[in-house]
Order: sequence, then structure tokens, then C-alpha cells
Amino acid sequence: ALLANGISAAFLNSSLTYQQEQEVIAKSVSGNLKLLYLSPEKALTLLGSFLSKINITLIAIDEAHCVSQWGHDFRPEYKNLYRLRENFPTTTMMALTATADKITRQDILTLIGLREPELYVASFDRPNLRYR
Repeated sequence: ALLANGISAAFLNSSLTYQQEQEVIAKSVSGNLKLLYLSPEKALTLLGSFLSKINITLIAIDEAHCVSQWGHDFRPEYKNLYRLRENFPTTTMMALTATADKITRQDILTLIGLREPELYVASFDRPNLRYR
């Protein structure tokens, strides 16, 4: 949808071939991408290589509840995303989730290394959604 709206975006995850991955990396390094989606596994794998060569202005961690063993979708790779904070200490970082309870939210703040974050918590009651 982003590409269809003229926004230069791409993704890197295990579904790409080596050639496709190299094309996305080349676009990133040349500055031809505005938005790059990375799986946690790919972000950690590429941390010491090309990620250090590109201008990263925002790191957004989606499904952030996955960092916590208390989250409903625990994935061990998410627990190592604190390395992004270590490698990009001045880059703005946000963690997003729609399903974190209080314990899980605290885990997210601690494990990812967010500093003085603004917290926005809303109800699970979403009148704009209908279940049938």
C-alpha cells in the first residue's frame, strides 16, 4: 500500500531470496528508502553490518509485547532488541502493542531500554471494531 501511494518502502525478512535481500540493502544504503521493515531476527543479524551505514531516524518496534515472557506471543529474539538501543543511543525509539497488561508493559520498558518514555494506554473496548 505504501508503494502504491508513492512512499519508498521495503522489508527484510526470511521470506526473501538472497538477491532480493541484496537489492533492498542497496536501496537502503543509497538512501532510496524512506521506510524499512525488518523482522527482529533480521534486525539483529544485520546490526553490525549495513544498518550502521544508513541514517536511521526512528526505530519502531511493533508487537512489542513479544519481548515479555508474560506476553501472549513470546519470541526470544525480541528480548535482544535492546541491542538496537545500544547501537543507536540517540535515535528515537518507540514500542507499540495493543495487548500488553501492566506487567508486560514494564517488561517492554526494561527489556528494550526505553528511556523516560511517554505511555499511552487505552481500553481494549474498541467501538470501531465488530466481532461476529
